[in-house]
Amino acid sequence: MPERTLFNGQLIKPGLSADRAFHFGDGLFETIAIVDGMPCLWGLHTSRLSVGCQRLGLPEPNFQLLFEEACLLAEGQARAVLKIIVSSGSGGRGYLRPANNTGVSRWLQISDWPDAPQYAGDLSLSIDWCEMKLSTQPLLAGIKHLNRLEQVLARQALPAHFHEGLLCDQDGNVTEGIASNLILLLDGVYLTPDLSKSGVAGVVRQLLIERAAHLNVDFQVAPVTREQVERADRLFMTNALLGIRPVAQLGTRKFLNPVLEDQFLVDTHAACFTLEGRA
Repeated sequence: MPERTLFNGQLIKPGLSADRAFHFGDGLFETIAIVDGMPCLWGLHTSRLSVGCQRLGLPEPNFQLLFEEACLLAEGQARAVLKIIVSSGSGGRGYLRPANNTGVSRWLQISDWPDAPQYAGDLSLSIDWCEMKLSTQPLLAGIKHLNRLEQVLARQALPAHFHEGLLCDQDGNVTEGIASNLILLLDGVYLTPDLSKSGVAGVVRQLLIERAAHLNVDFQVAPVTREQVERADRLFMTNALLGIRPVAQLGTRKFLNPVLEDQFLVDTHAACFTLEGRA
């Protein structure tokens, strides 16, 4: 019987509803800042995508073709957001991928820059603790897979006046923000949570790690406790659209002078909005 699918009562094109990204979340995605027609941090995004493909057992997409398609959509856009989805493609019913499916599907979408206040400029952030805990799964830790229900539920529960929420794992270790990574300045040392058990290894977090090593900045990746976060001198949240943003408030605690003071952070924030981020 030929495939037939109704979407909101309308018959849709055969094949679109069969993609395993839709049925099982079997794939990966990247959210990329577009500045002056350029996809920012391209090398870091594709590196993470490559790691994700290896982890999920997917063939890598043609990255040169992906870049050409990204530039085609980004052309003429002063500031926009590009989302790339790579999935295991179409398949029949059941979790087992078809043996004859040797390629991947790719979806690219360009959209306006978000109008939420935290994305409008250099606003410092107001954040709070989330009650829910992230599940622990080392096989999926670090990669940006399509299953984001934990983040959806966490964001639903977060009071609207907070820009972001902090999540812990099942052991109580601090992992990340709902849509960002956490950086602490504690006793003169930069610290970011280890993500070997859960969480997403963000591209700006990776940029900070690489630049810190190059510049001999004391920047450590290690398990982080809630107590360490509570007594940190400074907190910063990072992602591809925020760059690096200081935290002005955590719960009821307010931080004095929440700005990027360290030249290392200032320069890295600027580098977030270039093609390779290493300028």
